[in-house]
Amino acid sequence: MPDPVLFLKAIVASGAVSAIVAATITLLWRPASASRINAACISGLAFGAVVGYRVLGLAPHWPPVDGLDRFLLVLFPAAVVIELIAGVHGVPRWLAWVLRIGLAAVAGRVLLHGSSYLDGSSSDWTAGQTWIALIVCAAVLAIVWGLVVWLWQRRGGISISIAVSQTCVAAGMALMLSGYLTGGKAALPLAAGLAGATIAAHLAAKRSACAGAIGIGIVSLFSILVLGRFFGELSTGRAVVVFLAPLLCWTTELPILRNRKPGLVAAIRLALVALPLAAVLILAQRDFARNSAEPGGAEYESYEY
Repeated sequence: MPDPVLFLKAIVASGAVSAIVAATITLLWRPASASRINAACISGLAFGAVVGYRVLGLAPHWPPVDGLDRFLLVLFPAAVVIELIAGVHGVPRWLAWVLRIGLAAVAGRVLLHGSSYLDGSSSDWTAGQTWIALIVCAAVLAIVWGLVVWLWQRRGGISISIAVSQTCVAAGMALMLSGYLTGGKAALPLAAGLAGATIAAHLAAKRSACAGAIGIGIVSLFSILVLGRFFGELSTGRAVVVFLAPLLCWTTELPILRNRKPGLVAAIRLALVALPLAAVLILAQRDFARNSAEPGGAEYESYEY
């Protein structure tokens, strides 16, 4: 059963470590250029997430044995490395996006490696349907990644990273309610680390430069939702709604909102993103309660390999 106290400890530890690391790097690595602040945010997120996973006892196996292991040992480190490279001053923007699109293209395949979905033995999916789904997922990941980073480049601020962070929290809760407790737990340190690192670096440098951390958050959110859809009981519709929720931040680019005060813009972004997330969680809680009342009750950890 879920342990709320353990979850809280992991969130606090991850957020605190990420904030300390990001702020320390920002303050010591002077001058605090945009590329250096970006690197500080990425480093803080990475260290904070690792500490959070240690608190939760989520130690991946080597070699990886399931999708969560492949996320923690392959996709998350790959996203960190790619965003560090992309943030280096002088690296061509086209090269950064080639690397990002390359990761988006293989992310779903990596997560489903060795599963029954790829060889066609799944009772619900043929191999052809799975590959079509993976192609669509790759395109959606690349598009959302690009749109969220583009919005940050247009407007800056930390509200976008906080929006992605709150979306990761909602994704984790939705996974837990859909029967995949371990996958849901994995979202919590990521959310805390993203928020802690970007806020601390922003306060230390008096400016925001967190595109890399946002990109890592998007890849992590995608991975968590794919695991929940294929190895838990999270529905396709709810996974799509959660993943697309950060795009509602673009609403503040409408003429009526574009020139409002930054604080108001940030509040509107977070509120708009929270609306579909709240709807998904309400529905997930309703289903969980109904399943718990049935004979046998609701069970955690539903996998299909």
